[in-house]
Amino acid sequence: MELKPAFREATAGHEADMFTISKAMLATPDTAMQAYILAEQAAERLRDGFAAYFQRYDALLCPVLPIPAHEHGKTEFIINGQTVPATHLANQRIQRLCFS
Repeated sequence: MELKPAFREATAGHEADMFTISKAMLATPDTAMQAYILAEQAAERLRDGFAAYFQRYDALLCPVLPIPAHEHGKTEFIINGQTVPATHLANQRIQRLCFS
């Protein structure tokens, strides 16, 4: 938020040399302070929730993929009627297929 003006000034005239992620960061709209505060409060609640959980339990097991476990060597999956390559399970398109 407060870094953007300085970053924009430091990179002025060098836009062609910038990484895509840097260009994207400069192109995003500024976050309103109220939205930033709400997001920080939500993150704090998540931290508190995890801290409380780990006071009671030693481990939290989570799936590493958005689909059930499968046999090794599988190269593609059918998700909601669409065939998708196994290497793309983490991208947003696949996640939308799995969770829609």
